[in-house]
Order: sequence, then structure tokens, then C-alpha cells
Amino acid sequence: MNHAWANASYLLPEEDALAQGRSFFHLPWVAAPSSTTARDGLGPLFNTNACVSCHETKLKKPRFTQEERQKIDFNPNWKHLIVKLSQASQHAKRDSTQITVPDPVYGYQLSPNNITSVAAEATPLFHAKTKDFIFNDGTVLPLRYWELELQNLGYGPLAKETGTSIRLAPFTIGLSLIEAIPNTHLLQTQQKQQEQTPWLAGKVNWVYDAISKEKTVGKFGWKASQANLVMQSADAALNDMGLTSLYFPHESCTPAQTACQNAPQGRILAGEEPFNLSTQRLYSIAFYTGQLPLPPQPLSPAKREASLRQQGLSQEAQQKVIASIERGQEIFAKSQCIHCHQSQQTTDTGKVFYPYSDFLLHDMGEELADQRPEFDASASEWRTAPLWRNSYKTFYLHDGRARTLAEAIAWHGGQATQAREAFRQLSEQERQDLFKFLESL
Repeated sequence: MNHAWANASYLLPEEDALAQGRSFFHLPWVAAPSSTTARDGLGPLFNTNACVSCHETKLKKPRFTQEERQKIDFNPNWKHLIVKLSQASQHAKRDSTQITVPDPVYGYQLSPNNITSVAAEATPLFHAKTKDFIFNDGTVLPLRYWELELQNLGYGPLAKETGTSIRLAPFTIGLSLIEAIPNTHLLQTQQKQQEQTPWLAGKVNWVYDAISKEKTVGKFGWKASQANLVMQSADAALNDMGLTSLYFPHESCTPAQTACQNAPQGRILAGEEPFNLSTQRLYSIAFYTGQLPLPPQPLSPAKREASLRQQGLSQEAQQKVIASIERGQEIFAKSQCIHCHQSQQTTDTGKVFYPYSDFLLHDMGEELADQRPEFDASASEWRTAPLWRNSYKTFYLHDGRARTLAEAIAWHGGQATQAREAFRQLSEQERQDLFKFLESL
């Protein structure tokens, strides 16, 4: 278990850690008081009762093509969307150990679910709206976005300064590879971009680690605001399920939520840590998520011909697909997409992998800004999304608004404006070639 955060005193043998992590990732937690002492302590306010409810571990290829999904208004399962809160105007004044400034009553994230003795915070409704993106050839692409409505606010209105941010549960694929990218490499990439292409340069997000009590480089989350898998797991455990841990030893209840503060606590046995989620179990969850395998690459160069043969394509049809992918790759590079979506990364042990991301923050423009800065990331800055295994994804961007790759690209702004405009100028065939390449990653 080669993790920078790993403390040997908490580690189990890998086989045991994998089994324990799988168990606590998949099985639901329950509210206290309960007959169980291992999984009680859910809430009092929470979004869901199990990690797997939002984070899928076995990805399957969507049943519909990109073109079919564009014609049908597919929606994410609403439990996969959460509403985060922040007071962006106060962000510069915050304690530097804080990820952002929360709402004084509702905290960092809205909880639609609750135990019986505590009032739920709100019922979020996500209304789909559209705006048109027009290609140079006249093709009209409807771009979906969300209009958020909050019903049944249980503790009064949000503060005037509080903004809302919709987030989609991220994919749990390739996480151990991402964690193993040396921080020095990301800093070198940042410096290289600043020297060579300052107008497109990304930056690392310096985040606070509550255990080491130091600032470190963020790698995980939509804004790279979590430094490692255990930190990300602890953050999700608290904000999504109301579970305390070594990272977050106190309930997520705010001072205004007295019933929440007085709710029954999970039972702590003699000699155990005073947390709902023990450090050993937290580490095991992080280890398990790190070991979740990448789905097979659908059309990797080495297996391309064999894969196409298995699909029953003729030799001529196979060559057409391969040619389309190769043309798409050229378009991808020519349109400057490759600047941020760098194809290759290397772990601290020298393993090379291909996530198509520089894992740095880039300004994506006002239309994607979400009213929530996090540590050094502004409201409009996002970690470059990895593009690997696009063919397994159903929704794109931080809030799942994009139903297709075309929509995701068309929403790009800020530092990616030039790439978006290059996309606008593509012909229908060139667009299909680009999508074929992106679906092959």
C-alpha cells in the first residue's frame, strides 16, 4: 500500500484491507442507536447511506450512442447530484485551512435526508434548460444546463451571500494511478506551461491536509481540492453521510442546528477512536477505491484490429474506423485540446498511463463558474477532466449537464475558448472523427 498518507499502525494486509474497504463502501450505514456497532452513526443529516449509492464501481458502456443521447433528454439519477454551498465573496478572508466559507446555517453542503429526530435541510429540484450552440455549417446543438430550485428549506432561507453549486459524483476509476503522480511533476508541468504558454497555463491547487497540518498539492475532486484518497474518502464520509473520522472529528451540524447537535451518536466501544468511521476502516475504503480497475480500453492501438474483428466488421469497415480515429487524433491536437488534456502521465514508480489530463486547474469561463471557490481554485477554475474511458460515461462536466461529448466541448470557455471555436468550425465528418477518437481512449 504505497500511499503517502498511509500510517503503518493503521494498515491491514492488502487482502484484508481490500475486503474491509469493499464491505464499508457497499453496505449501508444506519442511524444510532442501533444494534450494530460497526455501521451506526449515519447522519443526523446526510445525502445517502452508502458510498456505492453515488459512486459506481462497475462501469458499463451506455446503451445509446452519442447521437441517440442528444435526441433523448437523459437525466442523471438525482442521488448522483449534490448541492454544495459557499460564500465566494468571503473566500479571501477565510482561514487558510478551510476549503471555502460555508453558509452559517446550512454549512458546506445541503442534506436532503435526515434521521427521524432532525429536520432535513432541503429538497433540491434540478430543472433542465437549454441554449443553442451553432456550428459554422449551421448545425444547431442544444446545450443543457440546470436551473436549481430548493424546496422545503428546513432552517430558513440561505444567507444572502451564499451561492449554490451542483456537483456530479465522480467516477472511481484509475484513482491509485492519479494518486501516484509525484507532486513535483505537477509543479514542473505548471512551471513549464507558465513559461511556454502563459495564456493557457494551469496551476496546482494548494490544499490543507488536516493530518499533516501542511499545505500540499491537490489531485482529486472537480477542483483538485483533495490531496489523496483517504482525504477524499473522509470528506465524502462527512458531507455525504454525516460520518466523523480522523480528518473530520466533529459532526457536520452547524451551531444553528441544535437538534442535529443533540442527536444520538454512534456507539463507541472501549479502546476505540471516538469517530463513526475508524481510521483503519477509512484507510481500507481509500485502498479499495484505489484498486478499482479501469474498464478495458475499447479501441487501444494494440488491440484495435482484434476488437474490430470481434464486432464482426469487414476488413474495409475496420480500416474506416481506424482512419476515423486517426483523423480525430489529429483534430484533437490541432485544436489545442492536447495542451490541457495531456495524454501521458508517469507514477512515482515509473509506470506510464494515459489519462489525457494535466491534473492542473484551468479557467473555464463564466458559463461554467459554479459560485464555489475551493482553496486556491476560483469559481471558474476546474481540474482538467481525464478523458480516458469516455465510452463508459453517460454524463459530462462537473454537474452532469452535458449529455454528449459535443455538449461538453461546446461549454468550454475561458482559457479553452480558442479550442471551443476551433470545434465550432469543424465539419460534420470532422466532428464524428473527433468523437470516434475520444471514445477510443
